[in-house]
Amino acid sequence: MAHTYTLKRKGLFATPFSPQDIQKIAQPEFQFSSFDGSYRITETLDFQHEVAVWTPETIGRGFGVQFKGKEILVRMNYLVTENDINDTFRFINLIMDNFKVNVTGEDGQSFPTKQTLEKENQRQNDFNLRYVAGEDKVFTIFAVKNPITLNFSDFSNDPKQRMKEYTEYLDAKQNFDYYTMAPRFYEDKDQNLHAVYVMTTGVLSIIPIEPYIMMARPEFEEAIKDASIGFFDYDTEERVGQLPYSEFAKSLSSLEKYDEYNLIHPGITRAEIDILLDAYSE
Repeated sequence: MAHTYTLKRKGLFATPFSPQDIQKIAQPEFQFSSFDGSYRITETLDFQHEVAVWTPETIGRGFGVQFKGKEILVRMNYLVTENDINDTFRFINLIMDNFKVNVTGEDGQSFPTKQTLEKENQRQNDFNLRYVAGEDKVFTIFAVKNPITLNFSDFSNDPKQRMKEYTEYLDAKQNFDYYTMAPRFYEDKDQNLHAVYVMTTGVLSIIPIEPYIMMARPEFEEAIKDASIGFFDYDTEERVGQLPYSEFAKSLSSLEKYDEYNLIHPGITRAEIDILLDAYSE
């Protein structure tokens, strides 16, 4: 679920919004990011599509922004943190401070003043809090840096305490330097589809307990069941072998849990890779 607000420039001779100008106005308070096909944050910013906007002080889910000529579409998700919603409206206010715009919601409701936006901000916070408080199952959250799968029943039953714990959880899961592994798919000469993860020596990595794909895609479902993992030596810049992920998973029992589906690997060494490959070849 989400709610989109449209910010449209006023005036007959108004020019289209420049994403770069908006970025300059908003930074460093707000950061802008794009995602790859596995919903992981990327270093390349693509303003041709929706980008994520977020604040680094407390990293949650952020909100979406899409530039369409004289319009900016601001998409606010639900099952978000209170900070995410407040940030959404602070961003809208920032645009109002710098441009003459009409702000409307999905239902056509207009928000001509900051006072009307403040009331809408509170209304959305109240609705979102009820939504978060009522959730009690395992849920995959598309957070700022990567998807995070959590169980809402692990949090307090008190709505405000649950929101506090949820906010701290999302921030803690994203507030360190790591690489999130995701499968790559390729076809062999017989057009059979294969899934491969790649792990690099010395890199702190978020790795799956067992292979999975984020979104159901029939053509990938069979391939992911028999996924492999390949290893890359950072120092020698060479590939050093590959084995079934099911075999690799046998070595993961001592690792710290990242979320419901993933573990934190402190960074594999070349010696550990050699041991795994030797054991599999015997």
